[in-house]
Amino acid sequence: MALKSYACCKCSVESASVTYSKSVQTVGRLLTTDSRFPKELSKTIQHYPGVNTLMGVKTAGLPTDLYIFAKETLQAAGLPYAAANCLHAVQDGWFGFARIQISCNK
Repeated sequence: MALKSYACCKCSVESASVTYSKSVQTVGRLLTTDSRFPKELSKTIQHYPGVNTLMGVKTAGLPTDLYIFAKETLQAAGLPYAAANCLHAVQDGWFGFARIQISCNK
Protein backbone atom coordinates (compact mmCIF):
# COMPACT_ATOMS: atom_id res chain seq x y z
CA MET A 1 0.00 0.00 0.00
CA ALA A 2 1.60 3.28 -1.11
CA LEU A 3 1.52 6.32 1.17
CA LYS A 4 1.62 9.97 0.15
CA SER A 5 2.34 13.01 2.24
CA TYR A 6 0.23 16.11 2.68
CA ALA A 7 0.19 19.15 4.99
CA CYS A 8 1.71 18.91 8.48
CA CYS A 9 3.79 15.79 7.66
CA LYS A 10 0.75 13.49 7.75
CA CYS A 11 0.36 10.48 5.45
CA SER A 12 -2.60 9.00 3.62
CA VAL A 13 -3.12 6.04 1.30
CA GLU A 14 -2.12 6.83 -2.25
CA SER A 15 -2.70 3.38 -3.74
CA ALA A 16 -3.89 0.07 -2.32
CA SER A 17 -2.25 -1.77 -5.22
CA VAL A 18 0.90 -3.80 -4.67
CA THR A 19 2.20 -2.65 -8.06
CA TYR A 20 1.74 1.11 -7.85
CA SER A 21 3.30 3.97 -9.80
CA LYS A 22 5.21 6.43 -7.67
CA SER A 23 4.18 10.05 -7.82
CA VAL A 24 5.91 13.18 -6.54
CA GLN A 25 4.00 12.80 -3.25
CA THR A 26 4.89 9.13 -2.64
CA VAL A 27 6.81 8.84 0.63
CA GLY A 28 6.88 5.10 1.14
CA ARG A 29 4.69 2.11 1.78
CA LEU A 30 2.80 0.62 4.67
CA LEU A 31 4.32 -2.75 5.60
CA THR A 32 2.29 -3.89 8.63
CA THR A 33 -0.17 -2.71 11.23
CA ASP A 34 -0.43 -4.19 14.70
CA SER A 35 -3.24 -3.88 17.22
CA ARG A 36 -2.75 -7.28 18.88
CA PHE A 37 -2.10 -6.43 22.51
CA PRO A 38 -1.20 -7.39 25.16
CA LYS A 39 1.76 -9.42 24.01
CA GLU A 40 3.87 -11.92 25.93
CA LEU A 41 4.54 -10.60 29.43
CA SER A 42 3.63 -7.04 28.41
CA LYS A 43 1.15 -6.78 31.27
CA THR A 44 4.08 -7.03 33.66
CA ILE A 45 6.55 -4.94 31.65
CA GLN A 46 4.64 -1.81 30.56
CA HIS A 47 3.65 0.83 33.07
CA TYR A 48 2.26 4.33 33.22
CA PRO A 49 4.97 6.99 33.75
CA GLY A 50 5.30 8.24 37.31
CA VAL A 51 3.41 5.35 38.89
CA ASN A 52 5.45 3.16 41.20
CA THR A 53 2.85 0.42 41.74
CA LEU A 54 2.74 -3.00 40.11
CA MET A 55 3.92 -2.55 36.53
CA GLY A 56 1.38 -3.01 33.74
CA VAL A 57 -1.69 -2.47 35.89
CA LYS A 58 -2.27 1.10 34.71
CA THR A 59 -1.86 0.43 30.96
CA ALA A 60 -3.69 -2.92 30.65
CA GLY A 61 -0.56 -4.33 29.00
CA LEU A 62 -0.37 -1.70 26.24
CA PRO A 63 2.93 -0.02 25.43
CA THR A 64 2.98 3.29 27.29
CA ASP A 65 3.07 5.54 24.22
CA LEU A 66 0.14 3.70 22.61
CA TYR A 67 -1.80 3.75 25.89
CA ILE A 68 -1.33 7.51 26.37
CA PHE A 69 -2.31 8.21 22.74
CA ALA A 70 -5.46 6.05 23.00
CA LYS A 71 -6.40 7.50 26.40
CA GLU A 72 -6.03 11.13 25.32
CA THR A 73 -7.88 10.54 22.05
CA LEU A 74 -10.79 8.75 23.75
CA GLN A 75 -10.93 11.46 26.43
CA ALA A 76 -10.97 14.25 23.79
CA ALA A 77 -13.82 12.46 21.98
CA GLY A 78 -15.83 12.28 25.21
CA LEU A 79 -15.65 8.48 25.35
CA PRO A 80 -14.77 6.33 28.39
CA TYR A 81 -10.98 6.23 28.71
CA ALA A 82 -10.19 3.79 31.52
CA ALA A 83 -7.35 1.33 30.86
CA ALA A 84 -9.83 -1.40 29.87
CA ASN A 85 -11.51 0.95 27.38
CA CYS A 86 -8.12 1.82 25.85
CA LEU A 87 -7.26 -1.88 25.54
CA HIS A 88 -10.59 -2.68 23.86
CA ALA A 89 -10.20 0.25 21.45
CA VAL A 90 -6.76 -1.04 20.45
CA GLN A 91 -7.96 -4.63 20.13
CA ASP A 92 -10.91 -3.43 18.00
CA GLY A 93 -8.43 -1.77 15.62
CA TRP A 94 -9.13 1.89 16.46
CA PHE A 95 -5.48 2.38 17.45
CA GLY A 96 -2.25 0.48 16.91
CA PHE A 97 1.24 0.62 15.51
CA ALA A 98 2.19 0.88 11.84
CA ARG A 99 5.48 -0.09 10.25
CA ILE A 100 6.21 2.20 7.32
CA GLN A 101 9.07 1.84 4.84
CA ILE A 102 10.23 5.32 3.85
CA SER A 103 11.34 5.59 0.23
CA CYS A 104 14.05 8.19 -0.40
CA ASN A 105 14.50 7.58 -4.12
CA LYS A 106 12.13 9.07 -6.69
